[in-house]
Amino acid sequence: DGSPVFIDTLSFEKLVDGEPWIAYKQFCQHFLGPILLMAQTSVSLGQLSRLFLDGVPLDLVSSLLPKKTKFNPFLASHIHLHAKAQTDTSQDDSRGKTARVSMAGLIGLVDNLASIISKSEWTPAGTTWANYYDETNYSDDSMNAKKEAVSSFLGQVKPEPTVVWDLGANNGEFARLATSQGINTVAWDIDPAAVEKNYRL
Repeated sequence: DGSPVFIDTLSFEKLVDGEPWIAYKQFCQHFLGPILLMAQTSVSLGQLSRLFLDGVPLDLVSSLLPKKTKFNPFLASHIHLHAKAQTDTSQDDSRGKTARVSMAGLIGLVDNLASIISKSEWTPAGTTWANYYDETNYSDDSMNAKKEAVSSFLGQVKPEPTVVWDLGANNGEFARLATSQGINTVAWDIDPAAVEKNYRL
């Protein structure tokens, strides 16, 4: 029903008691870092994931985040200190033993990361089309007339297979007219704020 579900089955591994979470760095680079950048700096920085296929380097994430995040103990730990530790390790050829991590410590780490992500909120605004329907030159009558026309066209065409693509869908106002007629609809838009508003409806 439009809710994305991603299960990375190839990343499942058996947990060995006392060993750290091997994917911690990867998680921070692929998920935590980009989410924080989009929520706290600019949603456009999500495009960095296209450039860095192995995850956005944490030193770059650290440099782009607002300075105030350094005073948040959790963000300081997961991003800023983590980035510094990576830099220090890359400049040091020595390889020390990996510290043991208790089960409670692992669970605490995962719970903390989940909490940070769930609290990372972005308000979809400030982009070209974010407030299109609030600022449109359509009157209420003309908007209703357009909706009636689109609904009528959909009823006449009766697409087979029953799939419609709405290109430039904004917040999905008209795409939903197709779904109301039982037509599977994919709504596309280049504006991230419009897409986010569509997703939240």
